[in-house]
Amino acid sequence: MDALFWQDELLQVLYWLTGEGLGPKVRWQDICALLDADAEMLWAQVEQLTARGFVERGEEADGSRWLRLTEAGRKEGGRRFAEAFHELLGQGHGACGPDCECHHSLSQEHCQRRESAHSSP
Repeated sequence: MDALFWQDELLQVLYWLTGEGLGPKVRWQDICALLDADAEMLWAQVEQLTARGFVERGEEADGSRWLRLTEAGRKEGGRRFAEAFHELLGQGHGACGPDCECHHSLSQEHCQRRESAHSSP
């Protein structure tokens, strides 16, 4: 179970860091700084995620390592991120109703309030 937990955490962190503009390549040292776990154990989980097709990994000329989500990894990381933070993702959208799609999406582009503001003359 620990392995699945850390794989989940890695996907979520990669998804979040990429979304914050720190990707698509994310430095391994940045990931380790965010996750309070043994780096060797985490790297073993990276290897599993790579084998499953969720993560690509590489090394710079200076020896520093990086990770990047694949397309499948972006989808899976986004799904897991949304599940973990679903209660917080819809906050701050304003006066849209509880049935608004933005409460179930990672993007405000689905917000009914925003759509009605853009369709006004």
